[in-house]
Formats: sequence, structure tokens, C-alpha cells
Amino acid sequence: MVEFFDKVKLLRISENIENQIRMAILEKRLGVGSRLPSEHELSKVFGTSRSTVREALRTLERDGFIEIRQGMKGGSYVREANVFPLVRFVDHMLQSKKITLESLTEARLIIEPEIAKLAAVRSTDHDIERLKVALEDLRQVLEEERRDTATNINFHRIIGESCKNPVIHLLNHTFMTLLQENLSHLHIELSKNRLMLQQHTQIYEAIKARDPDRAYTELRNHIIAVKKVMKISLESENKIARIRPHE
Repeated sequence: MVEFFDKVKLLRISENIENQIRMAILEKRLGVGSRLPSEHELSKVFGTSRSTVREALRTLERDGFIEIRQGMKGGSYVREANVFPLVRFVDHMLQSKKITLESLTEARLIIEPEIAKLAAVRSTDHDIERLKVALEDLRQVLEEERRDTATNINFHRIIGESCKNPVIHLLNHTFMTLLQENLSHLHIELSKNRLMLQQHTQIYEAIKARDPDRAYTELRNHIIAVKKVMKISLESENKIARIRPHE
């Protein structure tokens, strides 16, 4: 077993720079929107070359800690906590079939009803108003007989934000981003979308009434319904895919 291990190596200089800047962000010594010193200034602070600093900054950007902007107001800026690296990882797992949309939905079934329960207790009047607007947006989409996965998903994003728990919010945001990317291609009958609107309305009413148990039940029932609709759509797509090679 020991043959799998290597001797401990010292960190590369760029990794040391990454760690220092990352910790400054995580410990909020550098706030969201803060502009980092220029590459030239950082190279003096760390006593290293600009290319080494640039390598560290690119890694921090890839991992979602900073945003590198170009132009007159260019530079490296601390960005809000985001879930892109996690989304990218799980999406790769979906594409490689190591996890499925069914398993993602099963995870939602465990987590989202609890989120709705918290939202019913913790949501502000502003959150309730945002949910109402999201419902009206979805109603408008259906009246125009359009499909808009983003509008549907936005309702769930707002519920995640309304629970006022940053960890749960980030998990929920990850789920919603993955669903939006992987469900937008599915054909869902208009009648099913109307059912989604009806269920969203029931969830909204439960949260607005500050009824956590009802919010839990309504959102759980909604995900079970979505799971059935998604299964039918996926089976239909797979059937078409099997037929096409013989056309």
C-alpha cells in the first residue's frame, strides 16, 4: 500500500500565494467587491515574479474566489461565494452517467421540503413579494404557451434564499443550476406545466401563511410530481433516440 504515496513536497510559490489570498477572503479581511492590488504590487508584496502571481490569480478565478476584469476598470475583484466549481463537478458526473437526474431528484426530495419549512418561518415580506412576482412570471409564460425552465427554477431559487441559511442556500443553488442546465431540453406538455404552476401557488400560499408543515408537504408533493413528469419526458426522448437510427 505504501507504494501509492510520495514524499511530501513543499508548496509551489503560486500555491502559497493562492492560500494567503483565499484565507484573506474566507476570513473576510477582503470583502466582496474589494479590488486586489495589481499584479505588479502583489509581486512586490510576495517577493516573486508577476507570472507567478498571475498563475495564482487565475487559479483563484477558476475556483470562484475572484473575478478578473479587463478594460479601464480592470483588475482582480473578490466575488460573492458561488457554487460554480461544485456545479461543474456534479455536471461532469451527470454527463459521464456516474450520477443521474433521478438521483439528483431524490436528493431534492430529502432537502427541499426542509428548505420550504425554514422559509415559512424565516422569510421576510420582501421574500414573499419576490415569490409572488416569480409566480406571475411563470403564469405569463404559460399564457403565452412558451417553455421557460429558468422562470420555473427561479421560484425554487428564491425559496432557497428565503431560508436564511447560507450553506443550504448554496446547496439549493447548485441543484437549481444543474436542473436548469439539464432539463431545459426536455419537452414537457403544457398541461404538466400548468400543474407545476398550481403546485407552486400552493407552496407560495403555505410559506406566505407561515405554515411550515404545510410548506413541507406541498413542496414534497411537488417534487414527487416533477419526478413523474421528468420520467415520462426522458422515456419519450429515449424512445425517439432509438427510432432515429432506422429513419
